[in-house]
Amino acid sequence: MLLDNRQKLKSLTGEKKEGVKSTHDFDGMYIFLSFDIVNSTAYKSLNPYWTKTISLFRDFSVKYMSECFREKPKDSNTEKDFCDLQYFFWKNLGDEIIFMFPNPKVSELYKLPDASCSVLNRISKSLETPTNNSSVKVSVKATLWIAEIDEKDELRKKRIKEEYEILEKDENAEIDKEPPFQERNINIAINDIEHNTIDFLGPDIDTGFRLSHHASHNKLTIDARLTWILMKLMDENQYHNYFMENAKIVGYEPLKGVWNEKPYPIIWYIPKWDDTNLFYYYEEIDEKSLAYKIVKNNYKFTSISKLESILSESKQLDYSNYLLAKTKDKDGKTIKRLLRIFDSDKQTELHLICLCINEYNEILILNRSSDRSYLPNIWDFGCAHLVKDTTIKDSLINQYSKKIGTEIKLLNNGMPINSIKIDRQDDKIINALVFIGKVEKDKVDIDKKKYAKYKWLSYDYFYPNKHLKQDRKASCVSGFEDRFNDVVKFLNSAGVAGGA
Repeated sequence: MLLDNRQKLKSLTGEKKEGVKSTHDFDGMYIFLSFDIVNSTAYKSLNPYWTKTISLFRDFSVKYMSECFREKPKDSNTEKDFCDLQYFFWKNLGDEIIFMFPNPKVSELYKLPDASCSVLNRISKSLETPTNNSSVKVSVKATLWIAEIDEKDELRKKRIKEEYEILEKDENAEIDKEPPFQERNINIAINDIEHNTIDFLGPDIDTGFRLSHHASHNKLTIDARLTWILMKLMDENQYHNYFMENAKIVGYEPLKGVWNEKPYPIIWYIPKWDDTNLFYYYEEIDEKSLAYKIVKNNYKFTSISKLESILSESKQLDYSNYLLAKTKDKDGKTIKRLLRIFDSDKQTELHLICLCINEYNEILILNRSSDRSYLPNIWDFGCAHLVKDTTIKDSLINQYSKKIGTEIKLLNNGMPINSIKIDRQDDKIINALVFIGKVEKDKVDIDKKKYAKYKWLSYDYFYPNKHLKQDRKASCVSGFEDRFNDVVKFLNSAGVAGGA
């Protein structure tokens, strides 16, 4: 018995294999939003064209997420229908589509429930027309829940070492099987040439899926801990009372494997409550349904103001406080590995480089800021990427205009002057097109978040070490001299005056 325990503990503290990416690259606070079709099984059995409906459901979900989760339009008076939180599509599970909000901005969280309801309502209305000839009523339900993804190896190894020492003294000693907060949920990521996926495992992830079974059509269900966190954050916000009115505990149901299967508060968020229109008639007469229990109880709901005492009695309040503190700490922090995996704007790994010259035939070079994760403090010419549903020319001009604060006029009839391959440090080979553009020297105003400074170099000679030697740490991106020579060759072939 003692030998088996020793071996298990030793294997858990073993060193990682070389070349394995750090799982910490995905650590952070995550809120998940699920949309799921109600009555999909019955609908599929009676409608031979059900695959088209499922496809439409997914298309509508993606479309309305992009419309509602963004900065509020200037011409809109509906503050809470738009939420400026960065989100990513996570995955499809049958008739369910799930999105995730990594490290959400605290200042925008008060709008999360209403924006989620707005997406839900738009999806439901859009599905009415394609399913109006079906004998089965098709609708959509939504669920929100929170989880921390954080694997702390050092804390984990320390805990396992302590358990090992306990078992050394007494092989029958009881070990606390409940992991610390930091070890509750982990991720499993695949990131190679053919796959870019991420998945999560843990009890908090399971809670969301268990809870979704008690969601109801056209309603948003929110997990208890996230509801409590939103309450606390809204204490300082004008929408606190509004949230308290729209979120209600509609019942209690044990969830398998959750809270030691104590009755779990089922919380629905509905912007406009109408008790007479909450359910379909067949839900109200199904004795196994939550709707039946609600109707039998004469629609007597419990205020979420009772949630803190519920969390305390179920031994969940400490963890809820921990999640609240972590949410504030992670407030809007970017998880860069997610950006690289899920950046939907990047249609292909095609980079666009513009070599900018001014009216004096000087070439603009930019020094990347020290806090950049990739190539900090390096001199380059800037770079853009091809954006989905946007032309190469517009992708380049729009992104460069933001980087250098002024418009660019592409030379060479807007055609690239070279095509190259970029060898990255992570062994990826990226294709790139090289363009040449004209800018006005006095109008350049670089993006200080991305670049620390800039210089103009004369085109007629090239001594990068001489020009940049003032800063001993200064260095240039790979292929820097070749790009400089691309400019020289173009201007010489066109004639200096004519090319400029």
